[in-house]
Amino acid sequence: MSIEKRLKNCIKAYDRVVKGIDTAALESDDRAYGGIIRAGKGKLVESLAEALVETAWCSVLGQSKKRLEMNRSKMKIHLKDGYIDRIEDPKVRDYLIKNNNKIVYKFGTDVHVYIDGKLIMPIECKAYTENAMMKRILFDAVLMKEAKGLDKYYLLQLESQL
Repeated sequence: MSIEKRLKNCIKAYDRVVKGIDTAALESDDRAYGGIIRAGKGKLVESLAEALVETAWCSVLGQSKKRLEMNRSKMKIHLKDGYIDRIEDPKVRDYLIKNNNKIVYKFGTDVHVYIDGKLIMPIECKAYTENAMMKRILFDAVLMKEAKGLDKYYLLQLESQL
């Protein structure tokens, strides 16, 4: 499929989903209008991210789709020893030292892009981004760098509230 066709499909999906979300939100009695809109647009941004990555990889770079994998798997991040060392309460510190291998933060972005099994591109997908969300995104970028050694962290957003 040509690059133009792939991109037009993304635009059609956007138009279809946005119109459908608005209708579903107006007709829903079970959930708040804003929540339906946000959830629907969030899923849309994730699917657009995957479509754009696949288009770039296969159609622009001419690479095999078999080498490309995208998922949302969580990564386990353990407590840093430096953090444990700074805890003043000896009972808490001893507990954390004893159980450090069991205590994890399950971390992940909306789309993880792997090439040949290696994580190369974490993508955070947002329908919109405002200041509080940006702080969380930056915090997650630092975690990703510490956990996986990645210097790049991507944000794909439909709208900006900044």
